[in-house]
Parts: sequence; structure tokens; C-alpha cells
Amino acid sequence: MTGHDPTGSGHGSPPRRAVLDAPAVLAWLRAEPGSDVVETYLAAAKLWPATRPAGLSLGDRCCLAPAARLGGPAVTADSAWSGPDLGVSVVSIR
Repeated sequence: MTGHDPTGSGHGSPPRRAVLDAPAVLAWLRAEPGSDVVETYLAAAKLWPATRPAGLSLGDRCCLAPAARLGGPAVTADSAWSGPDLGVSVVSIR
């Protein structure tokens, strides 16, 4: 993975799994710079049980997680997001 892109691997597709190293965990625990990136991964992982039956990807969850954390809607063109009860307001543009 490169940079601060929690939705992708830097190679065009989102990673199916991510591993946090010790400095990333410590940054998250101490609320240091970069902790928001770790928080997005953790929040996306928590959405997995609800989104798995709908076939939503890690990239999808990385959009839904910040929306849930911020209390705002997730805006999408993907109709699959409207099906499951995700605990997040979803606005479909189509």
C-alpha cells in the first residue's frame, strides 16, 4: 500500500486485507497524525458483517465508514448500497 489511500492498494484495486504495523497502531492509540487513516480502516472492518451479504467491497466500506463517523450521508451511484441496513444514511444519485 502506498500513501494515505485507505480505499486502494496503489495498484488500481482495494486490498482485501490490511495489516497495521506497530507505529500505525501507536499513532492510532495516541491520536497522532495518521490516526485518522487507521480509524478509517478499523471502521471499514467493523462494517464487514453488515456489508458482506450485499457484496460491498473494502472500497465501499471505506466510503461508508467516514460517513457513519461524521454522521452524514454516503453519496453513491451504486444501488447495492441501498439494500442492506448499514446504519448509515445512503443517498443514491441514480
